[in-house]
Amino acid sequence: MEPQLERLVPVYKKTEVLVLQTFLCDKFTVWASNGSSVEELWNNFKNIIHESVELFVPHKILRKFRILIITIKTLLYGKQS
Repeated sequence: MEPQLERLVPVYKKTEVLVLQTFLCDKFTVWASNGSSVEELWNNFKNIIHESVELFVPHKILRKFRILIITIKTLLYGKQS
């Protein structure tokens, strides 16, 4: 398996919270009234959460070099920057 050079990571601290709350409130009625089994309700809930993270949480690309620097700084100084 080839090593992963970069990955997409959500930046939760920059989330558009008010828009996300409105989106989830709108989706709640659809989610709560749809589904006949617990598994179906769970899958609907999970899909709504994934959709909301993709729409309202910004993402950034972490490259292997950056991860290496963060790891070294954490080992040396005990904190991330």
